[in-house]
Amino acid sequence: MDKNIIDAFWKKRSEEGKGRWTDDALLCFELDWLASHAPPKAKILDLGSGPGELSSRLLPKDGKLTLVEKYSDFLKMAPCASNIRHICCDILDFNDPEHYDLILIFGVVTHLSEEEEKLIYPKTARLLNPGGALIVKNQVSNGKEKSVSGYSTSLQQEYCGRYPSLEQQLQRLKEIFRVVEVIHYPDQFNPWPDTKHVAFVCKRPF
Repeated sequence: MDKNIIDAFWKKRSEEGKGRWTDDALLCFELDWLASHAPPKAKILDLGSGPGELSSRLLPKDGKLTLVEKYSDFLKMAPCASNIRHICCDILDFNDPEHYDLILIFGVVTHLSEEEEKLIYPKTARLLNPGGALIVKNQVSNGKEKSVSGYSTSLQQEYCGRYPSLEQQLQRLKEIFRVVEVIHYPDQFNPWPDTKHVAFVCKRPF
């Protein structure tokens, strides 16, 4: 995995003000099923938040939100409020004495190496309040792990990504959490023949 390509990709997108590239229908679908995981007064941590389009809409009126994002231009676009905290750093370097009811890692694993993915899950387990949930969402391969690298005509720039197999990612999470539920996204959001959107709802760390 070429980290230089990944860094250049996100740096350019942040400078251009482009966070999510999925459509509003997918965002609405995610907000709908995620709502039950953000109870009143929930403390939410969004790792690799971008501008916080998803997590800021989930934030309850009396809740708190921490956005952790490596690229400062994304945080410049994020909502500002007394209950929203911005932290500019790599998620692998993030440390916090706070604990959270909901931790989100959306669209991030695709740009982590396997070793980095294994490091981030135990960290999030330590940051969860009792009864809280970690939700990891990314595209997975329909078969064996798949990696891509090269020029993307749809994105109009060099792109690099890793798509773990569903079973491999599920097993990594089950080594850290007692309960892992798999959310399969509807076919309308999965037009590709070899990858699909999946979320893992993880509770009760060992």
